[in-house]
Amino acid sequence: MTITWLVEFSRIVRTAIQQPLNSGYKKYRAEEGKVGSKSCSLESKDNFLKMHNDVVKLLKKNTSIRNIVKLTDKSTKTVQKVKNLMS
Repeated sequence: MTITWLVEFSRIVRTAIQQPLNSGYKKYRAEEGKVGSKSCSLESKDNFLKMHNDVVKLLKKNTSIRNIVKLTDKSTKTVQKVKNLMS
C-alpha cells in the first residue's frame, strides 16, 4: 500500500513538472524557434581528422578500438567516428 502511494505521488509530481516544460517547448517551436545543433557548430571532415590525428595513426597500424581508447583517453564514439570518416 505504501509503495503504491509513493509510485502514484511520483507520477503526479513528474506530470506537474513535465506539463509546463512541454508547453514552453511547444510554444517556442510554434514561434519558429530552432532546436538541436547549430549548423555552424559542425566540423568539417578534415578538421575533425586533424584534431584526432593520434587516433588516425593508431587506426592505420590496425590497433583495436578498445586499445586506442585506453591509449588516447578518448571516447569509443570518437574513435568510431574517426574510423568511419577514414573509410
